[in-house]
Amino acid sequence: MDRDEQQLDRLFAAYRRACPTPEPSSAFMPEVWAKIDVRRSARQALERWTKRFVTAAVAACLVMIFYMALPRQGELPASTTSYVDALSDTEPFETLAYSEMVTVEPLKAEEAR
Repeated sequence: MDRDEQQLDRLFAAYRRACPTPEPSSAFMPEVWAKIDVRRSARQALERWTKRFVTAAVAACLVMIFYMALPRQGELPASTTSYVDALSDTEPFETLAYSEMVTVEPLKAEEAR
């Protein structure tokens, strides 16, 4: 046990030589608190901006939810329209084959120049 205590005493002595104790002055505590306040103010600013961003994101989500939940005039929700009704409202594919997609009108003589 003596050997361990001697090694510990040598370690403490080496530490004291490497890191001398600072002389206390009248400005010691104000300087410490100034350093603490600088670190604290930077962290608090980040926390404030984070809280504002999260609040804005929640508000935007709620606005989008209410916008999507509002019924639109002239539009039936998909849940109340049956598949058969949706198919009956569309034009049959057979008539699409015969319909003219692009209308081409011949140019008049005055427009050709």
